Amino acid sequence: MRALTIPLLLLGLFGLGFGAGSCVARTPTDVTPLITEGRAKLDAGQVDEALALFEQAALEDGNSLQTRMWVLRSWIEQGRNNDALDALDALVRDGQTGPELDYLYGMAFAHRAQENLALGVTDSSIKMNYADAVERLEAAVRADEESFRDAFEPLAQAALYTRELERARRAAKKAVEHYPDDPVAWLTYGRVSLSLFGVEQEVEPWGTRAERQWKAAEEALRKAIAAFGSPSDPEEQALLSQASIDLGHTLMWKQRRDAAADAYALAMTWAPDGVDYLQLRGIFDAPDRETGSPGPENAHDQQTETRTFNRACEEGARGFVEVFGPEDPRGVALFWWLGYSRLELGNFAGAEEAFLIALDKDAEAANSWFYVSMARYLQQDYAGAVEALAQGWEANPAAMLSEMKLDPENHIARLEVLTGWAHGEDRLADCALLAEICAETALQDARHWHNLGIFLRDELKRIVASGEAPAEEELAELKQRALVAHMRALTLEPEDPQIVNDTAVLMHYYLEEDLPVALQMYDHAIELATKLLEQEDLAAADRARFEAARADAEKNRAALAAQLDE
Repeated sequence: MRALTIPLLLLGLFGLGFGAGSCVARTPTDVTPLITEGRAKLDAGQVDEALALFEQAALEDGNSLQTRMWVLRSWIEQGRNNDALDALDALVRDGQTGPELDYLYGMAFAHRAQENLALGVTDSSIKMNYADAVERLEAAVRADEESFRDAFEPLAQAALYTRELERARRAAKKAVEHYPDDPVAWLTYGRVSLSLFGVEQEVEPWGTRAERQWKAAEEALRKAIAAFGSPSDPEEQALLSQASIDLGHTLMWKQRRDAAADAYALAMTWAPDGVDYLQLRGIFDAPDRETGSPGPENAHDQQTETRTFNRACEEGARGFVEVFGPEDPRGVALFWWLGYSRLELGNFAGAEEAFLIALDKDAEAANSWFYVSMARYLQQDYAGAVEALAQGWEANPAAMLSEMKLDPENHIARLEVLTGWAHGEDRLADCALLAEICAETALQDARHWHNLGIFLRDELKRIVASGEAPAEEELAELKQRALVAHMRALTLEPEDPQIVNDTAVLMHYYLEEDLPVALQMYDHAIELATKLLEQEDLAAADRARFEAARADAEKNRAALAAQLDE
């Protein structure tokens, strides 16, 4: 609990007796070297080391405002905003004034707004904190630019958030002047320039002012990426990814699609789970902007855009594995979208590989099984396709149905091809699975529910005929599922003689219950079929089906009537 471990001696300095009147009387000491070294540590992100130097300086110079302000500055960087603000309020009550207070208040307000943003806070407190930060920090740097040079970057961020873009531009420019090697300063400058470009673009598309801001954004973002290098800190990796995404967006304004894909690939490399892949795919799929700069890369089509998106994913995945290794658990979304783009381009084996990697990283990504199945289907690996569907259905039926319903007609057609193959291989359980997925996809189509009932019934028959000794619970479950499926079909198509007959068959031969009801259903099926067969314009396929249903119902009725007579 670092925030609570304040040295005992400092409690007297920063606790209740924190005001000017409580300063310890000491012989003034030149603590400039300590402050200078501490600020260098602070700029380098070594906050704890900086705090130790500032505390030492505060002790040596009698705890003057000019030294203890840096202690409070370190607290703010540690996230102890409330402690720092309480201490500042105490100073104000003791009559302290000056740019030091503006600087510290402004930094605390800016950090608190950033923390709230990171926490997902959506109320007005963020804008209020940033607005206060803008006024305080600008007053501080106006009074002493050199002493408060690290205020320019948070000032630029705060002004960008409050849409005071000219203020943000001036602050961001000063930030990179004072910190030319700071990637965050360049990232902020790039974002401010991109926002200003958007404003100028509305006024005069690709006018001189818009072009100038676009160039400033591209240059700043490239410098940010170069300054980040190959970071080991996760926070810096996330920022590098964000800078790369911003550069990609900037390049897309010029329709520089390949260069944008490379930028997005870099974002995927460093923070693959922080990328909005659907947004990027939409950006590539979108038609050229009316305001787009004319250029050799302007002309494109759907296939080209799929290849460009795939290029980003391919390079992003390669870079991610190269940097973090194949065992890193992140990158589920990256490999999923890599598989999807490969599938769209006809690289079915590659798509299967990518989806399986996504599943290896996260077994909960069950919809990947659907696309593994489709990739295998398109390679005519029907056994593998059915296996993948079975695994996905067991893991998460809802996820599988969501994918089925995106293109139900085509997906059901493919599953029916698989059903034909499975039936030819006498894999009745697989037939039932495929029929169930189709039925749950097209809930109002009686045909699939009817097929499900038939396949479950036939599987039940196969088990009994095989001489196996299945558990009674298994047989009871199959019977119940078959009955439910038949009843769903019957509810949807109560006047279909084939469905009526097959439901009666289940009750008669398999459930062996409600036999008088089954007899009545056979009679009803015969009656329905006879009436339908009287239609002269009946399609040949329907006529054959109804004739078969009537013959089957008559045979079954005779058998059941004899059974009941006995």
